[in-house]
Amino acid sequence: TEAIIRAGALLASVGLLEAFQRRARLSLRALIGALLALQLAVSAAVLAFAAASGFGGALAAFWVMAPLRRLGEPLFQAWLNRWASARSRATLFSLAGQADALGQILGGPLLGWLASRASVAAGLAAAGLVLLGTVPFYLAALRARRGAARS
Repeated sequence: TEAIIRAGALLASVGLLEAFQRRARLSLRALIGALLALQLAVSAAVLAFAAASGFGGALAAFWVMAPLRRLGEPLFQAWLNRWASARSRATLFSLAGQADALGQILGGPLLGWLASRASVAAGLAAAGLVLLGTVPFYLAALRARRGAARS
């Protein structure tokens, strides 16, 4: 059963990555917009997974979430590559990795504690809401790009 679940997510990932690869020449603004849309969609899929009352609903939410998360990683790296200067790129990638690790170290146990105290669904729902924390940063980046385009 696990192999079927993972195979479904992998096939969906391949299809989604192929579709995006065909449009690989996104402008910086479009790239940020895609990252924003992906973050919102991943959060919604995690919330749907938390709210699923049966295996079918949970499986569908997982099959939506997994490919979107896989797509988000190379898009985020592409954004950093295009935005950062060559001199600061390695530092920026390191900082992004450290921020991710710190979020997992601090957030993981807190969400696990919530899941053990309330319910697994509550822990998952909280995780879906935590993912929305990056939305203001993407919105600010879009506003900055819009301002840069005007000047």
